[in-house]
Amino acid sequence: MGKYLHFSTCLFINFFYTYIKCAFFFFLFPSLFLFISSPFSLSHSYFHSFFL
Repeated sequence: MGKYLHFSTCLFINFFYTYIKCAFFFFLFPSLFLFISSPFSLSHSYFHSFFL
């Protein structure tokens, strides 16, 4: 019984950790991408306003 409980706890922790990692990746990566691409788009619009 103790071995089964330990196994299920390890499985649950592993699943939970993977879920958190995926959620962290899926929520952080788009915001990071927007954060990185927004200065580029700002500079791009400035570039267009200066040269066009």
